[in-house]
Amino acid sequence: MNRAAFQLPFTRRFCFYSTSGANRLLSKASNHATWAAMSKPTRDLAQSITETGPIQRRVALSRAITLMESKNLEHKQQADNLLTYLLAKRPKDQEPSLRIGFAGPPGTGKSTMIEAFGMHLLEKDPDLRLAAVCIDPASGISGGSILGDKTRMTELSRHNRAYVRPSSNAGVLGGLAAYTDDVVTTLSAAGYPLILLETVGLGQSEIEVAQSVDILILLLPPGGGDELQGVKKGIVELANIIAVTKADGNLLEAAKKTASDYRGALRVLQISGSNTENIFKPPVIMTSSVAKDGLDDLWQSIQDYKAFLMENDRWEKMRQRQSKYWMWKQFTRLMQQYMKSDPELGDKAQHLESELLHGDLTPRVAAQELLEGVFGSLRKK
Repeated sequence: MNRAAFQLPFTRRFCFYSTSGANRLLSKASNHATWAAMSKPTRDLAQSITETGPIQRRVALSRAITLMESKNLEHKQQADNLLTYLLAKRPKDQEPSLRIGFAGPPGTGKSTMIEAFGMHLLEKDPDLRLAAVCIDPASGISGGSILGDKTRMTELSRHNRAYVRPSSNAGVLGGLAAYTDDVVTTLSAAGYPLILLETVGLGQSEIEVAQSVDILILLLPPGGGDELQGVKKGIVELANIIAVTKADGNLLEAAKKTASDYRGALRVLQISGSNTENIFKPPVIMTSSVAKDGLDDLWQSIQDYKAFLMENDRWEKMRQRQSKYWMWKQFTRLMQQYMKSDPELGDKAQHLESELLHGDLTPRVAAQELLEGVFGSLRKK
């Protein structure tokens, strides 16, 4: 397997959680300052992930990701310390990870495909290490999630060169969880050169995954729509590769029909594009996780698209665009947390909600007044 070197550095993030704004984690912070800010348990995690520490490495990585996903204020601070430290300790000659997203409707066989594809790559390359992150939908009623995707990856999750992590989306829309990007960055910093990301499986609006991966693969089941379905805007036009799954047995003919429909749809999308020069034409591949068919073609298509990005200087621009997206995404989330934690803003929000429920305000006007309250509170402080 040919893994070309990527010459792009990791983009480090900064964020703050204290209401005063004084407790800030900057990307330029020294290793010593970051280490001093970490608690003893967080230091144990850092040592166990980067060197030889008191905790088994896979266990430490799981605990670190749990820390990243926590809603606890102190845990968030420790998670930022840990991620900053891991990025700083990353060897200078270590290649940035290749991040591949697998999206598609429920029942497409995303988990089964990821296991078959991951095991196929591990068998081909005895030096490869990979991680898989599986986002599972949470209940809108109880908030719980079964995190069942790992049970479909029994071989991959037991492999000593693979790490499988299921995560709940906690009701967040877009196909990912709130801190999936930080989880992917943590795995990259931990030294996994290949990261496979499975989305929830919500449908055509499942596009946020494009902000966390380098290559997006859209998986479609046999009979998964006609040519008109393929030209609809959404995830289809963002996909870099389309793979029709379950192309075996009685479903083989249906898979061929679906592949043909989407090849025609992609030609329409390319013709309707404003700029058809120097573009990558997404291939449509038929695959079977059971028969292990199409896996080499899928990997070759990944290599082709990776080479296309590098040759056309699009890799760095894509990573920069993604970093800006997540900065504003996290800013919005932190602003909401700030508003909920401020007593004065909480009282104002309750007053506005009361007026809203009595029909004295529209939601947009109420939101505008609450925003003005936020800036007023910041000016006072």
